[in-house]
Order: sequence, then structure tokens, then C-alpha cells
Amino acid sequence: MAFAMKKQTVVIIAVIAIGVALSLVVQFAPDKVFIPSDDASGGVRLLRDDFEINVFHTRGGWVEEGAHPYAEGRFQEYPQLGLAYITLPYFFADSYSGYRAWLLIFNTLCFVALVIVSQKLLTRLGRSNLQLLLFLLPAVLYFSFNRFDIFVVLLVQLSLYLLISKKYLWAFGIIACAVLVKWYPLLLVPLYWYYMHNTVEQEQKKQVSKKAILVFVAPLVLIFGVSFLIDGVHSLQPYVFHGSRPAGVGSLYHTLVQQLFLGTGESTANTIGFNILLLLQVSIPLVSLFLPKYFKQRLQKPEQLVYWSVVAIVCFFLFSRFFSPQWIVWFVPLFLLVVRGWKEVLLIIVFDILVFVSFPILWQTVGYTSPAFISVTLAINGIMIVLLVMFMRRIKAQPQHT
Repeated sequence: MAFAMKKQTVVIIAVIAIGVALSLVVQFAPDKVFIPSDDASGGVRLLRDDFEINVFHTRGGWVEEGAHPYAEGRFQEYPQLGLAYITLPYFFADSYSGYRAWLLIFNTLCFVALVIVSQKLLTRLGRSNLQLLLFLLPAVLYFSFNRFDIFVVLLVQLSLYLLISKKYLWAFGIIACAVLVKWYPLLLVPLYWYYMHNTVEQEQKKQVSKKAILVFVAPLVLIFGVSFLIDGVHSLQPYVFHGSRPAGVGSLYHTLVQQLFLGTGESTANTIGFNILLLLQVSIPLVSLFLPKYFKQRLQKPEQLVYWSVVAIVCFFLFSRFFSPQWIVWFVPLFLLVVRGWKEVLLIIVFDILVFVSFPILWQTVGYTSPAFISVTLAINGIMIVLLVMFMRRIKAQPQHT
């Protein structure tokens, strides 16, 4: 028993140590790795994505300029707390290199915290810490360090841990904050609600439900309200932008719908295709609102909550009209909580490697319109379909409760 506990401890220490060590490599890595080394046009941002970090630097520049965050004429695609996160390094640095260093430090701290919270969740679920090794996959590490998605993922994982620990109010408050970083956590809110309904003490159900609504709504109203008072309708710019984004190369929608009808004049077919995939993208929370009894019966245990959360994220990823490889960071921390057997581990390893090959490697070498890139993204979509079927079968096999 003591040996097993020591082994489990070694795993978490090793994952954190390797993650921190690799973050230091990223800090001091060259902007591009040239393959071959004498090809000046073949550079790949293999370790650090300065292009994207520079975008964050530009978006956070409002504080240095003394401007409003969502001032008219200033483009901002990030929600309020997401923008706050990428603005934070400005308070510690006065140059781009300093900004980049501090952003990577904050992302690394979030990565370490995410590993710790995930370990606590694994303990709650009675699972091995060995599954934490999935945090060391190349795409997970790349996007953990080079995007700020790691922050919202930490908030979601923390809210999940608090919910399973029956800290319901904290869970709803944290996930509300997560929505203000990136809006995808809204997909999980109905699932949280049904799980809470099934696990809270009967005599406390009404009181806790009212308080949960309050602590979820209050941060949204407060932060949206302050933002609106400062910048008016311009504070809604991130939501208008993302709601109107065109289809992107690599997505299932772009490949099967937009490309299929490209140049044929069938704009109606494109519109219908877009609306169908949009409904599929948010299908889990949408269906849960219309079939509450079905979901209540299947959201009794922590594992069921994670299963449904995985399915909700995969649907969002699979049916999105654009391809965002960093979304793998949303998925893997949930997946590792419920992975079963070496075949599933191998599947997620292949999934991660394909994402990393698609971006940054193929995207920055042969381009996103190349047959190689499109083939790899189709393979990624194929794996997501496999994952979706696998978890839906697992949900169906779970015992139902009335």
C-alpha cells in the first residue's frame, strides 16, 4: 500500500516537474525552428507561438494606452475576464519580451494548478494518477503554454471538483467566471444543474437551487454591467464577432458543407447546413432543456457527469464551423478522468499527435489549404466521431435511476 501511494505521488511530481521544465524551454526557445535548417522560408513555431502571443499583447495594450478595453474602433475578440487575463502581464512588464515571459509564467502556474486539481478529481473517482501523464502530450503542452485556454480549463476543472465535492455554490460561481473567459463552459451548466439536483440533500434542494442561480448570475450581471457602463454596446463585440465568424478550413462544416456547395450558388444549402451543424454543436445542453427527466436519470454519479461533459465538448468541437486546435486542452483534462484501458489511451495519444501535426507543423509548412492538412483534420474529426459514439454507449450502459 505504501509503495503504491509513493508511486502515485511520484507521478504527480514528475508531471509537474516536466511541465515546468518544458515551460522554461519554451521561454528561451527561438521564435522558429527551421526545417531544414538552411531553409529561411520553412520556419515553424514549434515550441512557442509568438504570432499568437503578439496578438494577446496587442489586445491587452489598451491598459498601456490609457484607453477603454472595448473602446469604439478597437477590435477585441475576447470576453471580459479573458481580456483581463491577457492584460495582466502588462502590470509586470513594459516590453513585449517581458509581457511574453509573464504570460508564459501565468500559463505555467495554471498548468500546475490544473494538474493538482485533476489529481484530486482522480482520487475522488478512485482512479490512478498515471492518467495525469496525458498532460504531457505535445498538443496539450503546446496550447497550454501558447494560449490562455489553460486558464478557463483550470476554472472548469476546479468547478467540477467543487461540484462533485458538494460545494455547489462555489462550483456555480467558478463556472460563471469561466464563461466570462470563454463562453464554452455554458455547455456544461445544465449538466451541473441536473447533477446538483440529484445529489443535494432533499431538504436543502430548494434553498441551494436558489442560491446557485444567484451565485451564477451575479458575476455575469456585475461584470457585464460594469463593462457596458464603460463601453456601451461595444462591450458586446466579442460575442458579435464569434457569432458571425465564417467557416474555417479544417472544420467538418467547411469540408462537407461549404466546400461541397462552393461556387454552385447554393447559398440556401449553405445556410441550412450551417444551422443544422450549429444545433448539433450545442445539442447536449439544448436537448437537456427539453428532456430534463432523461438527463436527471443519467446524471446521478460523478462519472456520468464527466461522460456527459466530454460528449458536450466533443459535439462543440466536431460540429464547429471553424477549426481551433487549442480546443484539445478543453477535452483532455476531462477525458483523462474516465479513460479506460490502453486502447483508449492510445486513441487519445493519436488524437493529440494529429492535432499537433495539423498545427503548428502542417499549418506553417504546407499550409491550411493543402491536401495533407485537410486529410489530417478529417482524421481528427474521425477520431472525435469514435469518441462520441464510445461515450454515448458508455452513458447508455450506465444504470438509470428514477
